[in-house]
Amino acid sequence: MGQSRTRMQTSPSRLCWRIQYRLSTLLVVVAIFAITFAVVARWLYGIRQEEAVADFVEQAGGQVTYRHELTSSPQTVDRIRAPGPRWMRKIFGSHCLANIVHVDLFGSPKSELTLDRLRQLGRLSGLQQLCFDNSEITDESLEHLSSSGRMEVLTLANTKVTDIGLAHIATLKTLRSLDLAGTDITDAGLPHLQSLICLEELFLDRTNTSSIAVGQLQSALPNARLWWRKSVGRISQTVSVPRTSWPR
Repeated sequence: MGQSRTRMQTSPSRLCWRIQYRLSTLLVVVAIFAITFAVVARWLYGIRQEEAVADFVEQAGGQVTYRHELTSSPQTVDRIRAPGPRWMRKIFGSHCLANIVHVDLFGSPKSELTLDRLRQLGRLSGLQQLCFDNSEITDESLEHLSSSGRMEVLTLANTKVTDIGLAHIATLKTLRSLDLAGTDITDAGLPHLQSLICLEELFLDRTNTSSIAVGQLQSALPNARLWWRKSVGRISQTVSVPRTSWPR
């Protein structure tokens, strides 16, 4: 009798403990599933973003370069497969595990450089080089590239970029090379570039800038090499200020 009573008294507590254990296990499983789903969803979103960028760049007559292609010679790049197993590339796309690192939009018209497309460009996590030479890129468009945290090379030669655009470029703290030759920038916009401490070379040929302002910028960026040419009639003056100490 005593043992049966003890069992009757302890059985409800055991049942409650089992329920709590199962609920805890269920919560852990649900949490793991939710985290896995979020990671996969973010990865798939990144794939779709890169596919969309590759499509619009191709439509604009430009070109994209993937990271694995940088290690290839021009003769072998077409024969090198994108990283990842074949089944994954077949399901999720041929470049599902490849990152776009270089986008060339040379000469692209304004109709191709919509704000939505430039936002997509700015979201590319691995983008390092971007070319807009001779294109119809605008100051407003450059604002949407400020989220590119790994941008190292930006070329805007022979575009209509002004001092307003320089304020947006100044947010790209990882820039090492910047080409502003033939743009509409002036002395007033050069102070924006003083925050680009990683800059190694800057091209200011054929801009509305003066030797005084360029010299002041060189003082603020002693490790950078500035190229400046001021055209006066048929006379051109080229100034190349060598670095005082090249970073190793």
